[in-house]
This record gives sequence, C-alpha cells and structure tokens, in this order.
Amino acid sequence: MPNHPASRFAVFSTMAAMAALLAACATDPQTNKEHLDIKDTGLPTAFHVGDTSGLWTASRTTLTATGREETQNDYPSFHLKSSDSTVVAIAKQRFVVGIKEGTAQVTARDDKSTLVSEAAVTVTVVAKP
Repeated sequence: MPNHPASRFAVFSTMAAMAALLAACATDPQTNKEHLDIKDTGLPTAFHVGDTSGLWTASRTTLTATGREETQNDYPSFHLKSSDSTVVAIAKQRFVVGIKEGTAQVTARDDKSTLVSEAAVTVTVVAKP
C-alpha cells in the first residue's frame, strides 16, 4: 500500500464505497422477498348472503440460506382473515361465508411465521336473488 496519505485515503475510500455497494445489493428490498399469496378458489362471480366459498389456497415463497427463493404451492399452514366479519366470515380457516350485503378484504396469515399476504382479495356480498 502506498505510503502517501492521499493515496491511502483514496484506497480506503474506494474499498469503503465497494463495501457499501455490496451491502446494498445484499439487502435490496425489491428482490428476494418472502411472501404469502392467496387464491380465492371457488369464489362465485355473484357471492350471495349465505353462500360459502370453495377452499382457498395459498403459496409461500421463502429464502434459503443461500438467498435463493423457494415457492411452496398449496401451502397448508395458513388461515384467512376478514376485514369485516359481519359481512364476510371465515369458516374452518379457509372458506369464506357471506353474512350480509357489503364488501370486505380477505387476507391470509401464515401459521408458522409472521408472513401476511400483501394483496387482499375483495369479497362483495350481494342479496339473494
């Protein structure tokens, strides 16, 4: 390493900048993100008061120790949550039931971690014909 103070400063500055760039790449919040996704399997187009949906499914994406994403389809360890249980109730953790006219957001929560589905499914309940 050069003995001149300005040269040493330049070398250390370059090394610090490279370390900062590497750290930023490893922690980029837009990539390699764990998530839980739900699918409203069996939800009819017109969901009426008293209707019960089909079984909802989910997939869970996690990170391995090496930073690779792994997706488990038909993930079994989750339950549904309704934003308004007076409109849409949850039955047996994975079915939705229309209680009264209105709209509610349904999300999924992982039973083995703190993951919550980012996207909610809007369920609109209408009156019986």
